[in-house]
Amino acid sequence: MFETLANPVTITTSERLTAIMKQSVCFPEWATFSATLPLNSAAIYTRWGRTKCPKTAKQVYRGFMAGPVYTSAGGGVNFQCLPSDPEYDARAPTATYAAFTSVWVDPRSANAFSNNVGSKSLPCSVCEAPQRTSKIMIPAKTRCPTSDWTLEYNGLIMSSADRYNDRSPITDKHFRSTYECVDMDAEPHKTVQKHSYTAAVIYTVKVDCTQFVKNCPPYQEGKALSCVVCSK
Repeated sequence: MFETLANPVTITTSERLTAIMKQSVCFPEWATFSATLPLNSAAIYTRWGRTKCPKTAKQVYRGFMAGPVYTSAGGGVNFQCLPSDPEYDARAPTATYAAFTSVWVDPRSANAFSNNVGSKSLPCSVCEAPQRTSKIMIPAKTRCPTSDWTLEYNGLIMSSADRYNDRSPITDKHFRSTYECVDMDAEPHKTVQKHSYTAAVIYTVKVDCTQFVKNCPPYQEGKALSCVVCSK
């Protein structure tokens, strides 16, 4: 038989779940509950273009931005943060048909950044924001939505180019990728900097006002879009 609580009481979520599982307490309608985050809760995100995490987060690991060769129609489309200190399983076979390569910034898109990153590869850092459970990247914004969000970093949206022409040379063919928020204070990677046509190439992103007629303004033709990464 359930025991009914006689007086109003505030009960944590974990206590409530424990009681329900044991079927020992019947909670009246006037009981209130407070959700308490576990001590080990955290939001994980990648800070593209930087070797360190902001002061609001702890570093999980750092490395360099990697993706598929920009002229390759196959392989993945998402960018990865490859660790600086890889580990290989002794049982792993030889890989033949898929490859990562370094990601470098097209020089025409580099002027907006604080540092000279044109034709250079980018570092990355995977960060853990403690006592938070949500994170979001918002395009076309420089600030977080409300005061209860924590600003992790802001930057510019970047992706592969949208050009593809069957008649163009292979070096002018580009394939789809994800959109990533590259830190406004991006820095070149110190050891992976080689400009190469076998690399992945990223560009700043604009809104096409010929298609977004009703949204221009406030969007501006040709203007590189900002981005912000927030957590709470």
